[in-house]
Amino acid sequence: MNTLGENIASLRKKKGMTQEALADAIGVSAQSVSKWENNTNMPDILLLPIIADIFEVSIDALYGRLNPKGPMEAEAVLERCCESIINNIGSRLYWSTLAYNYYPRFDITTEEQFLKERVELLKQDKRFRTAIVHKTGGVYYRDEFGGLLIKRPAGSWAELLENDASCGILSSLVDRDFRAALAELIKSRSHTFTISSLCGKCGIENSAALEEKLISAGLISGKTVEIDGKDVVIYEFGSTRLFLILAILSIGKEYEEYLDFYCGYEGNDEYLYS
Repeated sequence: MNTLGENIASLRKKKGMTQEALADAIGVSAQSVSKWENNTNMPDILLLPIIADIFEVSIDALYGRLNPKGPMEAEAVLERCCESIINNIGSRLYWSTLAYNYYPRFDITTEEQFLKERVELLKQDKRFRTAIVHKTGGVYYRDEFGGLLIKRPAGSWAELLENDASCGILSSLVDRDFRAALAELIKSRSHTFTISSLCGKCGIENSAALEEKLISAGLISGKTVEIDGKDVVIYEFGSTRLFLILAILSIGKEYEEYLDFYCGYEGNDEYLYS
């Protein structure tokens, strides 16, 4: 395991800071930072929260202990990721606010206070959004929706509109029968079914079209069995792709309910053309 000094040096370099810049941010001399990183000396215990805040990590992370209590529970991952998105967007907005003096009466004296205010706004009023868009991609968050981060395609954003790759699933999602069938399978927790039984539950008449869409979407796999001299296809429902479909629908709902209501936003239309 790396020493505290080695971890500070690594975090400093990842943040693109010099020893002098880190020393100024903390309020110590560059010589002190150098001694920490060379393991000649250790930072005072009272400085650890300040150093951790600068690097946007926990004190445990300064010591290289990312999960001191053992494996992280799956349910905790989402909350940890949401927290990270909010803090990263907030940190950028804090420093850009200071740099460009966006608000004449900027009385939030520390980054910690600034982040706390943003988190409270996002949680208290579910309409609030926060985002940063840039030529390399964008990050978006609303507490009720969750977080979204996306990288720009290698060429340009226009590629997404010129490429037909997403049209298949989008056209399926427009189909009411397709959505009704998926909703029924999810609500009933059905893992196996026949197309006839599924269509009967949903009141769907065109079973052949539904079968084709579900197969094309990669959401079902079938096995033919002989029952009383008749071949019957029994399907199994389930795919890791399903989560992406739910994500597409969630984003679509967020788009339709969109309000230009932000507690922090950075970016302009230049991100499209850069």
